Amino acid sequence: MSGSIDPEPVILERKEPYMSKIFLIGGTGLVGTKLQKKLLENGHTLTVYSRRRKNLDVQTHGITMTDQIHQDALAHHDVVINLAGAGIFDQAWTKSRKLELIRSRVTLTQNLTQALNRLEESVRPKLLIQISAVGYYGTSWTKSFTEESPAGDDFLAVLCKDWEQAAKGFLGKVSVARLGIVLSLDGGMLKKIQPLFRLLLGGPLDSGKQWISWIHIDDAVDILAYMLTAAPQTYNLVAPQTVRQEAFAKTLGSQMGRPSFFPTSGILLRFILGERAHYLVTGQKVLPDALLKKGYHFKFTTLKDAFSALLKTQS
Repeated sequence: MSGSIDPEPVILERKEPYMSKIFLIGGTGLVGTKLQKKLLENGHTLTVYSRRRKNLDVQTHGITMTDQIHQDALAHHDVVINLAGAGIFDQAWTKSRKLELIRSRVTLTQNLTQALNRLEESVRPKLLIQISAVGYYGTSWTKSFTEESPAGDDFLAVLCKDWEQAAKGFLGKVSVARLGIVLSLDGGMLKKIQPLFRLLLGGPLDSGKQWISWIHIDDAVDILAYMLTAAPQTYNLVAPQTVRQEAFAKTLGSQMGRPSFFPTSGILLRFILGERAHYLVTGQKVLPDALLKKGYHFKFTTLKDAFSALLKTQS
């Protein structure tokens, strides 16, 4: 992991004094784009790495990112936030796609921690905030999962476990953010299913009895910013109110003024999505125990309020 990166990192800096100098990896995805703005508003200085230069906001700039991150570029930062990873549900899980999911998460994070650890302690970042996912726990119809729950044994669970373990090889402090389903109109699950409700085709997936652990994007971004000063540990980034899929569909339909009685067959989902469908028709109930114990206040604790706030931005 030596050599240079072309082009060189672009520093995103406010004129007023900053709180921390942050190295942000994967800063142009759904969460990363909004996190950039939040951190700058809070007075931080950012160095943003991403391979997807075309998606960068013209006002924030960015640079191309590869797995070969120049360790000198990481030096003299206070915090590294790693959000990088290929989209889990974007493509069919062929053997090559699974390898890409592993490479873009586990291998990249291993390379990152190795580069950080080679730095002299005086210039090494003190904190690594590592994104992960609630897929760490596996799926269940009946169990509730907290940060203390063990990892599952399916593909996503093993991927998340290895991903987190790679981050914990860092010699400094490590905080892990296990992200639930992010609600946003700019991407993710909600953007995909909202058109179906507009066409009166919305409804639950399969039985509708599976749990959905969700979070409004504003809360997800706020919590990541909160983790800069919170005690380093693992946090479940999910809302306190976990709902079943049928309630999710019903609430969305109600907020949109559309019915939600058009179910999608589990057989059809498995035919279209293959192995990926398992996570949609089974689900998991994940609770944000660590945040609640710290007295953290969510902006959106109910699904109705989250949908209402998001849909208002469309009107």
